[in-house]
Order: sequence, then structure tokens, then C-alpha cells
Amino acid sequence: MKNYPVSVGQFSRKLGGLMLFMAVWMISGGVAYADLEGATESLKHMDATVSTIEDAVKHASQGHGDQVSSHSIQAIAHAEQAIKAMPTGNAHAREAVSLLKEAVVNLNKATHLANEGNTKKATSYVNMALDFSDAAILHLRHSH
Repeated sequence: MKNYPVSVGQFSRKLGGLMLFMAVWMISGGVAYADLEGATESLKHMDATVSTIEDAVKHASQGHGDQVSSHSIQAIAHAEQAIKAMPTGNAHAREAVSLLKEAVVNLNKATHLANEGNTKKATSYVNMALDFSDAAILHLRHSH
């Protein structure tokens, strides 16, 4: 592959090397978790967890405590299914399980607070659960 110099601001890059780096990076990120048994099923549940928590966050910002509680309970169920399906023979997967358990703890607190009518306080726990769930997905997707 012929290299063509490309200037980006003050930085000079070689297009060929950059293209190779980007291709390797994109391919390796997509297949890193494919070898782990149960990872695909676990990721489906984790994606559902995040989606449900995002719905809870929307409702929390609108003061809908009953919806925060309902979505948090659904997210807990998805997170627990992800934990059950999670491969355990990999350090990244074990860390993902730990992060999901923290998300469940925060969702339980959010549910309790929302049921008591304290939606504002529940919002912070829902947001923390979202952060833990996102981190768990990143760990599983980058396991090798």
C-alpha cells in the first residue's frame, strides 16, 4: 500500500498506516468477545438493561416515581439474566459481573426510594446504575 502524507493541523500522518490501524482496531473490537461462551446472550440482556434504565432516567426526570420503580424492576431482571449467562473464565467477564451486581444494588435503592415518593433521590441511583451497566458492557466487549 502506498503511503500518502496527510496534514491534520500541525500533525503529519501517513494515510496508509492510519487506514491499517483503523481496520485492525475495528475488526478486533467486534470479535473480541465472540469466543466467550454465553457472551452474546449476556450482551443481549445487558443491552436490554441499559435501554430499560434509560427509560427509568427519562421518567425520573419527569417525576414519575411509579415508572422509575417499574423500569428499575425490569432492569434488575435483565441484569440478573445477564449475570447468569455471563462466561466466568475471563477476568473482563468477571469484572462485568461485579459491575452488573453494583448496578442491581443501585436499582434496588432507586426502586425503594421511588416507591417512597422520593423520585429526586432515586434519580441519582438510577444514573449510577446506568454508569455501572455501561461499564459492564465495555468490559465484556473488550475481553480477550
